[in-house]
Amino acid sequence: MAELWLADNGLFRLDLLANSLQAMPLTFTPRHLNILPQRDRLVLDDGSSNELRFYDLKSQNVVRTVTLGL
Repeated sequence: MAELWLADNGLFRLDLLANSLQAMPLTFTPRHLNILPQRDRLVLDDGSSNELRFYDLKSQNVVRTVTLGL
């Protein structure tokens, strides 16, 4: 799959083959993102809390929230 995930005042998926941009619905605005090696989940951070959220690419939902004890 040729895609690019973007965090810019929201979460967006750019499909490079279809030449389309899709906004993904979230209840927060991610500031940082990373993708797990299995390419099945994104790790999102809003920058203003101690929480990491795991976003499942198949279901297009946050499936787990982890609070970091800093």
